Amino acid sequence: MQGVIRFAVFVLVPLIYSCSFSSNGERIFFTATSKNGLITIKQGAPVMKMALKGCANCHGRDGKGGHALDATGMKGSDIRYKTLVLKYGGYLSYMEGKGDKISGGVDTLIKRAITEGEGQGYKLNIAMPRWAMSDEDLGDVIEYLKTL
Repeated sequence: MQGVIRFAVFVLVPLIYSCSFSSNGERIFFTATSKNGLITIKQGAPVMKMALKGCANCHGRDGKGGHALDATGMKGSDIRYKTLVLKYGGYLSYMEGKGDKISGGVDTLIKRAITEGEGQGYKLNIAMPRWAMSDEDLGDVIEYLKTL
């Protein structure tokens, strides 16, 4: 048994941490860790705070969603950029029709969803963590979502 533990500690753990990512955004998406270190959750369900994992944990490796978040059966939504543009684009048009301009467009709305849990005119489910993320990291995540 000790041999298995030693193998895990000395071989598997370094392999996991040495995984290469094509970008900082990809690293954040899969690990909740940026090139500058761990990204924390500033608000969210207690179970989410205990299980710090990246976006892929709920939204899937491909960002299409469908992964059960917990025993309630709630599933992560599709967060591919093209899907978010469709979802938030209509809201932007609606807001502009009312005379409200959202500087930064869809990207600003995505950033609000990630950090504040705001959807298009509503709050996202509490199961969605509110991430404490720098503007640079937010931009990197959005750039990665564009590749999905």
